[in-house]
Amino acid sequence: DVHEMWIGVLPTAIGYRVLYFIISYLLLCIGIALSNRCGLPIIPTDLFPRELADITKVKYSRIKIGYDVTCLTITALMTCIILGHLDGLGIGTILAAFTMGKVIGMIGDKMDQHVRFESFMTKRV
Repeated sequence: DVHEMWIGVLPTAIGYRVLYFIISYLLLCIGIALSNRCGLPIIPTDLFPRELADITKVKYSRIKIGYDVTCLTITALMTCIILGHLDGLGIGTILAAFTMGKVIGMIGDKMDQHVRFESFMTKRV
């Protein structure tokens, strides 16, 4: 089990856990922003908001937050109904659902100021 491999290796005090969350959160936001800009085929939970934003012309951050919060709510409800109690839903998951779309949008906007991604399939004029 991968989880057991790391037990005792990394410090798990609350300060370290917050630091791990911040680092992983930022890396995920940067990765998703890059994937969106490059037009890469990414996992459906990130692809759906990107495509829906393109189709509807609604800001990506708004769609991403709405989608993440909807998925979080459905998961929480299903967990409560099936298990009879809420389990496995931490503060980091809730924070990410409500903020990640906005941070990805901000990182993407910053990227747009400095670089332009172009597909190799784009016809050059």
